[in-house]
This record gives sequence, structure tokens and C-alpha cells, in this order.
Amino acid sequence: MTRPEVAFALLAALWAGQIIGVSFIATPAKFLAPSLVLPVALDVGRATFHVGSYVEAALGLALVAAGMFAFGAGPRTIVAMGVVLLLAAQHMALLPILDRRVELIMAGAQLRSSWHHYAWIAADATRVLLLLGLCVAAFRKA
Repeated sequence: MTRPEVAFALLAALWAGQIIGVSFIATPAKFLAPSLVLPVALDVGRATFHVGSYVEAALGLALVAAGMFAFGAGPRTIVAMGVVLLLAAQHMALLPILDRRVELIMAGAQLRSSWHHYAWIAADATRVLLLLGLCVAAFRKA
């Protein structure tokens, strides 16, 4: 296994782990803290996802670069580009809507449940599965 292939596999695993840690562990866990009121939890979550988007963008660019070095414009690199595009779509289409909902809730509005949150979760889960698949595919090539 070449260094670019190892880098590709490790970057895919690292990015998947970052999504799992933030979206599926830390974010739900903060809502279990009885002393953390909902507006504060939402504000912390909003800040976390905005900072996380920069980390994810960097990991995505590094993954695509490693893919180009390791596999050229092959299927693994194309899937990695798709994961980056899914991240971009989440942040351009869903994040502004979810941010606005947080602002309204923090201002005291009572909002009904929205499909946007579930779409975000589905996109995150999809990205995790694709990234883990890329990691496995890169190691299987070895």
C-alpha cells in the first residue's frame, strides 16, 4: 500500500470519526444535561456545526487530494468528491434553515418539528457510510 493510499484511508476514517463524534455522540449528549437549557444547547450546537464545517471542508479537500495521488480520477476519488459535494449541499441548503430555526427558538418561538433536521441526519449518516466504505475499499486494494 502506497503512502497516498494509506493517507486516503486514514483521512476517510478520520473524517467519518469526526462526524460520528460530533453529530451522533456530542450533539445528542448535550441535550441530556439537565442544567443546560434548550436555547443555550442550541446555540452551542450551532457554533459547533459552523466550526466543524471548516474542519470537514479541510478533511474533504485533503481526502480528494490524496485520492488523486493514490487513485487518479478513479471511482474512489469520484466518491470522495461526491462526499464533499454532499457536505457542501448540507451547508448551503440546510444549515441556513436550521440556523434560522435556532434563532427563532432562542427568541422564544414554539416551532413544530421540521424535516430539515432529519434531512441533516440522513446526509450525515450517508457521508459516514460512504467514508467508511472508502476506507475499507482503500485497504482492500492493498
